[in-house]
Formats: sequence, C-alpha cells, structure tokens
Amino acid sequence: MKAKNLKEIRINKNLIQKDLAEMCNISGSYYSLIEKGLRNPSIDTAKSIADSLGITLDEFYNALQHTKNPNIEIHEDPITDRQLKYIHLLANEKAINPDSIKNYLKKTLNKDSTKDLTKDEASKLITILKKVAGGKHV
Repeated sequence: MKAKNLKEIRINKNLIQKDLAEMCNISGSYYSLIEKGLRNPSIDTAKSIADSLGITLDEFYNALQHTKNPNIEIHEDPITDRQLKYIHLLANEKAINPDSIKNYLKKTLNKDSTKDLTKDEASKLITILKKVAGGKHV
C-alpha cells in the first residue's frame, strides 16, 4: 500500500519527527505542525523534507494535500521573526504592558500570542503600536 500522507511516508522510512526535523534544520514542533497540515513550509523547507524522505517535491505536495484537514484553518504567510522582534521592540519602546497586547490580540484577532499572527496581522499591529503614545496601553 502506497503511503498517502507525510506521517505515513515518515513512518515507512522508520523516522521519528524529531530526527526528520533535525535532518531538515527545523524544529520538531514546526515539523509536527507541517505534518498535521497546520503550517505550509517554504519551498526550501519543503525541498529539504522531500529530500530527507527520499521523495520528489511533487510527491511531497501530494502527501501534504492528503494531510490537510478541511476543518482546520491553515495559517498562511506567517509572521516573520523580524516582525515579531519589531513588535516587541515597539512595545518596549512605548512602555506598553505585554498583557495589554495579549488582551488586544484575543479581543480583536482571536489570537493568543504574536507568534500566531500572519504578516498582515503583524503589519496592522505594528501600525497600531507606532501610533500609541509613550506610556499608553493598546
């Protein structure tokens, strides 16, 4: 029987998530999210995973499609590390209480942390933080 999804392919290759992630220079938790269909990897990461599994990119993306759960929202275009650092820098610069940012994220974006933001959401938050006067809360 031919493997349909990434998990089956990985198991057929006798690999655990942690080992495959290390082979691809990504975190185990990030690979887990890819395998569950909760994150879309960059083309470089996809190629690295495909190469490590001994499959083509076409086979990788086919397996990824079989992994996706239509009931789960996929987070496209995730926030970059640079944006995340900039958000924290702006918040510190404006003396904004981190709990205020968390509350704002929960109320307006239904997010628990800035790490869960898309690039568009991060850009909006950055714009808001830029407008906040020193010492005021979001």
